[in-house]
Amino acid sequence: MIVARLAPATAALWLLVSSTAYPSGFTIEQVLGAPFASDIVAAPAASEFAWVSDARGRSNVWLAAASQAAGFTARALTHYAVDDGLAIEDLAFVPHHDALLFVRGGDPDYPDKPAPNPAQITAGVVQTVYLVDFRGREPVKLGEGHAPVASPDGKRILYLHEGKVFSVAPRRGAKSEQLFNTRGKVDSLRFSPDGTRLAFVCNRGDHSFVGVYTFAEQALRWVDASFSLDLEPRWSPDGTRLAFLRLRWGHDEVGLIPHRTGDPWSIRVANLTDQSVAEAYRAPRGAGSVFHALSSDAQLVW
Repeated sequence: MIVARLAPATAALWLLVSSTAYPSGFTIEQVLGAPFASDIVAAPAASEFAWVSDARGRSNVWLAAASQAAGFTARALTHYAVDDGLAIEDLAFVPHHDALLFVRGGDPDYPDKPAPNPAQITAGVVQTVYLVDFRGREPVKLGEGHAPVASPDGKRILYLHEGKVFSVAPRRGAKSEQLFNTRGKVDSLRFSPDGTRLAFVCNRGDHSFVGVYTFAEQALRWVDASFSLDLEPRWSPDGTRLAFLRLRWGHDEVGLIPHRTGDPWSIRVANLTDQSVAEAYRAPRGAGSVFHALSSDAQLVW
């Protein structure tokens, strides 16, 4: 009875909206081709920010720079003119360089899987890391991979490919090389504030380690290794300590049912000077003991 009574009102509202809210000639193509922005990132000096703009299926990198006269002025840095369905993501500024890193192609959710090719490009599609300067010149291909990060001095670019870390200089013609070799799949690359060390996560299935690589010594060490899932390493501002999450792994964690209680998660802090490790926080038992990630790139902020 309620549905029957509301139906005429709903129909009348739809006729009113459709006849008065939209101008003549409004088409489904206009709806599907409406531009939208995503992946916004800010420069460390806060004088520029960048984003990915998708207009009529064509994804491009845009930059807005501070201007005393107009606040911010925006311009496109890339000029891809074909609706080929290739995603752009992983934007990152390069310190001390007027340049941006970005990734084109591939599946954002499964970056190491075969890259989607909706336009049936005969040459194939690979997920590729690019460098583009603020002048908007042709992007420089740095290598096949994703998740690029620049060192604090801007002289080294690291990125991931099939669970391994590669290093390359931010210039045309530079040759990339694998930084180190280890078991498992590496992710979550984090430079120390002075750029002399790299923190990362090494995933080995039912457990994961936080590791630290020292560039000068080409040495690798594990931080407070256990059979838990250690995630999200974050450096202290002075680079002497490293915070990370520790989650307990369980056989029932298959993602099909909600988990509200379980082994409590914790935040641990490692002092890299004296090699000590302390527990900074542990969730109480009961509701709230299971970690649920924030909708954010950073789960820990120092």
